[in-house]
Amino acid sequence: MGLASIQIYVPEEVREVIIWPLFDDGARKVQSDPILHTDQYPIVCDGLKSGSYLIWAALPEAGYQAYPIQIDRHTSTEVELSLPVVTLDEWKYVPAGNFLRGGDISGSVRVHSASLPSFYISRDEVTIGSYLEFWSSIEEVELKEEWAAYYADSTQGRVTLWDSEGILQLPELSLQHPIVGITGEAAEAYCRWKSRATGTRIRLPYNLEWEKAARGVDGREYSWGNGLEDVVTFFNVGGFSDRGIDLLEPVGSRLRDRSIYGVRDMIGNVREITLSSTADKSRSFGIKGSSCIDSLEASSCARVDAFKDRSIDIGFRVVMENMKTWE
Repeated sequence: MGLASIQIYVPEEVREVIIWPLFDDGARKVQSDPILHTDQYPIVCDGLKSGSYLIWAALPEAGYQAYPIQIDRHTSTEVELSLPVVTLDEWKYVPAGNFLRGGDISGSVRVHSASLPSFYISRDEVTIGSYLEFWSSIEEVELKEEWAAYYADSTQGRVTLWDSEGILQLPELSLQHPIVGITGEAAEAYCRWKSRATGTRIRLPYNLEWEKAARGVDGREYSWGNGLEDVVTFFNVGGFSDRGIDLLEPVGSRLRDRSIYGVRDMIGNVREITLSSTADKSRSFGIKGSSCIDSLEASSCARVDAFKDRSIDIGFRVVMENMKTWE
């Protein structure tokens, strides 16, 4: 049968560990009954079938950290859990390690392994309310105009989402909607402002970071699994409107639109600005995910699109570096 074994080294501060196999339920990967629930470490599991597993580690204060793993046939694997010291509702921790990246429906892009250090990624896209705090702090008139959010109106041309006092001008939008209609440079300026406010480094996610946060480690095509059947109602995708912006929803509105790490809205609502890096360290903006005006098929985790300034269906989320971990 090609059974495998795994040994898991757990920080002593962890209160308990639960391990679930993941199986295909139609288009989705879902948790089966747990195969282990223990507070005795290290953990040794023999006779495991190959496939995807989900480890939950109970953190010292409260809450659980998700740690997905992929087990191959005829292997003996050692896993050393590296976990966050604290859990923050607005941030999700993505542990260090390998994951399967790439691939697409056509098979023209090969799935292969990549490795990343650990990072925190924001649970939600940056909201209009948070972005307005940044915008209101800008003193230079030219930058305030450049870093405002705009949308294209069929009768008025280019219009700002808010007036000079920061009051929203569209009744469809609230402070909890994702910010859209900005430039990549404005998103990076927000990150610099947020870094100063928090005392840690905040930045846009790299393509690979976004991809791992969305799909986990097992190479699934989409954040939920590998198929498209009976899942479209879970996500804010595939809408049609003359304006488009009226299809946006407040962040976190779709309970099923969350990744294995608990990151929300990586499939629908808005596409997201990311960074790509090359061997010479140059960077460019890309776009990951799909949106309220995209088809569900566009939501492949490996897909990267070209960035277009001030699109009404493009927002962003951020990554935080330099957080302590239990090891």
